[in-house]
Amino acid sequence: MVKLSYVFVTDYSLVHSITGPAIAHLLRKRSQESDLELIAARMFEVDRDLMRDLRISFKGEKRLGMEKRIHNRFDRYMIQEYEETDKRRRAMLLVFKGDNAVDEVRSLVGSPRTIGSVAGGTLREKYGHFKQDAKGRIIAFEPVVLIPFDEKIAERGIRLFSDYSQDHPGVLDNLIDWNHEIRVINQERGMLDNYLADLARHLERPVSREELTQNIQRAVFMVKPPVMSQHPHFVGEFLAYLAGAGRKIVGVNYVNMTVEQFNEFYGHLPKGPLKDKPEEYAKLCDHFTGHKPEDPLYLKTEDAEHACLPFVIEGPFIVPVVRKIIGPTNPDNWRPGQIRHDYARSIDQNAIHGTDDPKNFERERGILGFDQSPLPELVNAHYK
Repeated sequence: MVKLSYVFVTDYSLVHSITGPAIAHLLRKRSQESDLELIAARMFEVDRDLMRDLRISFKGEKRLGMEKRIHNRFDRYMIQEYEETDKRRRAMLLVFKGDNAVDEVRSLVGSPRTIGSVAGGTLREKYGHFKQDAKGRIIAFEPVVLIPFDEKIAERGIRLFSDYSQDHPGVLDNLIDWNHEIRVINQERGMLDNYLADLARHLERPVSREELTQNIQRAVFMVKPPVMSQHPHFVGEFLAYLAGAGRKIVGVNYVNMTVEQFNEFYGHLPKGPLKDKPEEYAKLCDHFTGHKPEDPLYLKTEDAEHACLPFVIEGPFIVPVVRKIIGPTNPDNWRPGQIRHDYARSIDQNAIHGTDDPKNFERERGILGFDQSPLPELVNAHYK
């Protein structure tokens, strides 16, 4: 029987650009025997109430075998990092299914006791922090992600996220204080000049500090179905290209696009670049949906084998920045260091979609259903 589990990527991991490597680690196909599969993704603003309830959902882990002092340290971590502060924070939820989803996720993430191990085989071994003093007291602790210990705890957590998601948007609007972020880039990192120079390279013109907060944009950065079906771990590798100052993930969704959604999303192409190339538009539709653009039987029907993973990236001038990082549509113009140059195959299998104009973001956001939580339907389908 198929079970569910989840990975809750912490604000620490998002801030320190661990999200990409974490997703690459979790989505890499390791064997034919594993049926672990990503089925939902959503961003959350983590407030005190959510984290208090999530902490309570882990009740019982000590009885299941988690060492008492480790369990207590998780409690303190969640209280100190989230419940005792008014700082606005982000987190990313990834929901997985599989016959042994909880055990498989736990084996990929690893135990907090092994953080710092030379072996480096699990997510926490690679990126977590766990340090004890001479008396065995835990003095440093960063688990990178939070995961359930058994199926009951997984169900409690997923139900909690489902309830919470119905009253909160899927894109974290107005969460990032960009005046503060730019001060941090300038004062704490001493990198403002380098950041402005990097923007100038992407925009191919000089950029002033005053322009930054006046040009906060959001862009869809969408990994296309051929990548998700054949090389899902590339998602994490693509996100690594976006790591850096002035670029924040504020939304994510897991979408099985219908033919109707595809035609709404890409319907401008037959009137423009693909005006005389209907076969190319049909091929693109097949890549996204598994069906033809005129197929009435599948107009509103999702194909589970064709999923895309769109993110929302926010920052100063982020639309042209993302487009430059992805690379142009025409392979003749791809350059080393761009995602399409390094990973794409052809003009029609070019791996990534990026918003091409700030005015198009809200339209793409609506079509991709960022503000319609998939979690209630997931709960109804899997839990009685």
